[in-house]
Amino acid sequence: VSPNIYLVPINIYTNKLKNSNSGKIGGCDAKSHQYIAKAINKAWDDFNVDILSNSWGYYSAPTDIVEAINNATNNGRMGKGCVVVAASGNFRQFYLDNNYGEIIEFPAFLSNVLSVGAIDKNGNIWDYSQRGEELDIVAPSGNLGFAGDVRTIDRESGEGLASGNYFSNFGGTSAACPQAAGVAALVLSVNYFLTESEVREIIMTSATDMGTYGFDNTFGHGRLNAYHAVVKAQYYDFCETSPIPSGTSIVINNEAYFCDALTIYGTLTINATVHLLTNLPKITIENGGHLILNTSSDFVLWEDEDFMANILVKSGGILEIINSGYLDIQSGCNISLESGSTLLIKDNGHLKILEGGTYKYYGGTIN
Repeated sequence: VSPNIYLVPINIYTNKLKNSNSGKIGGCDAKSHQYIAKAINKAWDDFNVDILSNSWGYYSAPTDIVEAINNATNNGRMGKGCVVVAASGNFRQFYLDNNYGEIIEFPAFLSNVLSVGAIDKNGNIWDYSQRGEELDIVAPSGNLGFAGDVRTIDRESGEGLASGNYFSNFGGTSAACPQAAGVAALVLSVNYFLTESEVREIIMTSATDMGTYGFDNTFGHGRLNAYHAVVKAQYYDFCETSPIPSGTSIVINNEAYFCDALTIYGTLTINATVHLLTNLPKITIENGGHLILNTSSDFVLWEDEDFMANILVKSGGILEIINSGYLDIQSGCNISLESGSTLLIKDNGHLKILEGGTYKYYGGTIN
C-alpha cells in the first residue's frame, strides 16, 4: 500500500503451534499483557515508529496496554502522536452465541485507535467481522482458515506459513488492518506534521460510504479509500473553516477547499472553484445564511470529480445564483427548499437538475 517505508516487526507471541502433519504454523499464543504493553512502548519510544498496526485482540482492556497505547498516541512522533490501527476482530458469531451482542474487540474499541473491519472484494461485509458503534472503517480482506485471497509477505526460509517468502491466503480483519495502516503511512508521506487524531479523521472522512447513508455499525464510515485520503491530507492545512458564522461575510476569489460539509449561517460569496473534501458532501444554508454563486463559481468533489452533494436551504436561508454562476444537481442528489427559504437566479445564473437529480420544494420563494 505504501512503498519505501520501514517496517519494524515486534513479536508478541510465545510460540508457534504447528500442524503435526505439515509442520506449518497453525496458530500462536500471545505473551502476557505486560509484555505487549512493553512492546508498544518500545515501538514508539525506542524505535520511533509512526504507525502501530495491531492484528490481535482481547475481550477486556488490560490497564497497562491501555496506558501504553495512550503513551504512543500522546507522546509519539515528537508529540504529534503515533497512529494506532487495530483489527475489529474475527469472532462475531462467538460473541453473538454467548449473548455478548455486537462488540468490537480491544484495542480496536478505544477512542484513540482506528478500528478496521473486513469486507470481501465485492464490498460485502464478512460474517466474521466484528461490528459496533466503535467501528471506524472497513477494508477488503479474505476468508478465515487460511482460505483468504490476500497476498502478503511471510517470514523467510520456510519459517512462516508458506514455503517461500510470500503467503497468498491471508484473510480476516487481521489482513484488513495493515491496509489501513498503509494508508495512514501514505497520509503522513504527504503531510507528516498531522496529529494522530487528524490522520484518523482524514481516513474516516475520506472513506467511501457504504450501507446506510453516513455512519453505521456494520461499515463504520465506509470503505478505506487511499486516493481520497491522500488528496485530503495534501490540502488539509489549507481548508476553509465551516460553518460560516452568523454575521460574517466571506468572499472566495481563488480556488478553495472545505474538509467538512459546508454549513452557512452568514454570507458566502463564491467566485472560483470550491473543492469539498468529504465522503458526505452536503451544503446547508441555515436561517440567515446566504450562499451566492457568482461568475466562475464551481463546486467539485475532491480534485476533479462531479459535484455529488445535497443542498438544503432552510427557512430564512438564501441561495443566489447570479452573473453566469451555475449549479448542477447530479444524479442521486437533490436541492431542497424549505418553507421560508429563497432561491434567486438572475443575470444569466443557471441551475440545472440533471437526469436522476431531484428538486424538492416546500414553499420557499423562487425568483
